[in-house]
Amino acid sequence: MRRALAVAVCGLVGTGSPVPAEDFRPGPAARITYVANEGFLVIVGDSGVLVDGLFAPGPLDWADVPSADTRRRLETGAPPFDEVRVALVTHRHVDHFDPGVAVAFLRSRPGADLVGPPQVEERLKATPGFEAVASRVHAVPATPGADTSLTFGDVTVRALGIPHSVYMVKDESTGEMVNRHRNTENLGYWVNVGGFTFFHNGDAALLEVEEYCRFDLPSAGVDVAFLGSVFWSATERTLGTVRRCLAPGHIVLMHLHPGERSTIGERIEALDDPHPPFAVPGSPMTEIILP
Repeated sequence: MRRALAVAVCGLVGTGSPVPAEDFRPGPAARITYVANEGFLVIVGDSGVLVDGLFAPGPLDWADVPSADTRRRLETGAPPFDEVRVALVTHRHVDHFDPGVAVAFLRSRPGADLVGPPQVEERLKATPGFEAVASRVHAVPATPGADTSLTFGDVTVRALGIPHSVYMVKDESTGEMVNRHRNTENLGYWVNVGGFTFFHNGDAALLEVEEYCRFDLPSAGVDVAFLGSVFWSATERTLGTVRRCLAPGHIVLMHLHPGERSTIGERIEALDDPHPPFAVPGSPMTEIILP
């Protein structure tokens, strides 16, 4: 049986009705801002967590990118980024991370730390100014199954090794199909900020149940799961992974192709039970309003 699904399409006209932010209270009041692509800023009280928001404007045709003004705000620690306590980076790809932006951000925010996989730290080490912020950069294992806990004030982070999604391309030298992302380190993050919990899977796919269930996230609690729709299709297998291994209260879709927003509402409404309600980000630097 199919039920009516609550869908908020934030910042759009004609594809959904935004729900007032005050109606969404899964725990402590959280302010969620969509930065771009998979970049989100979550603020509870005076503690902010930025995930995959430290990247630069560029000619990307497959994803939203920050504006020049957003880059300036990131690099100078201007509002709303002046409240960031910890910045999390899932992996090194340019639509998630720029080392120059990251170093400038850390220099402007002396109270902030950065967490990422070793490949992110390697790129930071080659960036001018890194020495001044090196003590606040935390490289953690990204091998499959790795589970590293860190605490920054009232922010608790679990950095989880979950493989990057597969992208098969032809090797021009051998003619064989190879996984372009086979050597890319990817971290998912479970975060508790002031009692509000969320999960962000980076560019991991939702096909392999064991890659998610091993972390027992339902026991930890997931108020909101940020999940990449580019790497997720609504099949019984993937919905099963969400239900059994994450059990989130709400889902926010991310890594959307700009052209997807005209049809995403219809795609979500076509999904069968059971699954949590979804929200779809609008324009970059707009508030996420959840049903």
